[in-house]
Amino acid sequence: MKRFIEQLDLKITPLVAYGLVALGIIVGGLLLGQLSSAVQQVKAEAQLAQSDLATLHEIQKTDVWADRLAQSIEARNTTEQTIWSGLTYGVISAGLQQELNKIGQDSGLTALKITINPIADDVDGLQVMQFTYRGMASDWASIIDLLSEIAEQPRTIILTELSFSKPRSRPALFRAAGLIPIQIEPASEPASSGGGT
Repeated sequence: MKRFIEQLDLKITPLVAYGLVALGIIVGGLLLGQLSSAVQQVKAEAQLAQSDLATLHEIQKTDVWADRLAQSIEARNTTEQTIWSGLTYGVISAGLQQELNKIGQDSGLTALKITINPIADDVDGLQVMQFTYRGMASDWASIIDLLSEIAEQPRTIILTELSFSKPRSRPALFRAAGLIPIQIEPASEPASSGGGT
């Protein structure tokens, strides 16, 4: 081994030795730079993972998902209660006609005429039925009462057109057009009798 070192010593000039040292320093510097950037990347990933873990622990403590589910169910139930529903379009039409008659009579309107289109339209995935409504009112207070009653209904009634006319010394004519959101309920299966053969 000593002989090898001596041979190596003889063949290396000082300029080559300086070059090898400089090359070693450059390679070492590059390796340290790559190592440093790799360490920084791993450190950043660890901090991100730690932040995500802290967020998950915080969410787990608050049980936010159960609360959100309960809120969603409550919102769905509230919305479903505002939709007019029935087994057929005729059942829904009859219910709307009865409700509008009652509202009109309670508000003091006379000569009520209600026309309901029995064919439902589709508006953004929701079925709606259109109707027209007219009647005579002795004064403006009756019309205001009617509009208040319609607005306070638990099931949605949307008025799309309104018109009033009050000829001299005659009752005011009230005309409205509107729509209601509907949902056809599936018919329930009759219970089968337990008789066997």
